[in-house]
Amino acid sequence: MLNNYGFEGAQWDAAKEQATSILIDVATRKGRIAYSELVGQISALSLEPHDSRLFHLLGEISSEED
Repeated sequence: MLNNYGFEGAQWDAAKEQATSILIDVATRKGRIAYSELVGQISALSLEPHDSRLFHLLGEISSEED
């Protein structure tokens, strides 16, 4: 079943797990990551750096990690 952003639920969840892991690694190193680099490391689905769905993905991660 597709979620609101046009991806399968499991695919979306896998992308969130990948992005969360990447972001935690970057934060641990007190580094920064560009959207283009982040989406390039997410293999569960394909997003562009300024895709509005990326911002929804990051918003969900933020809410869940808060």
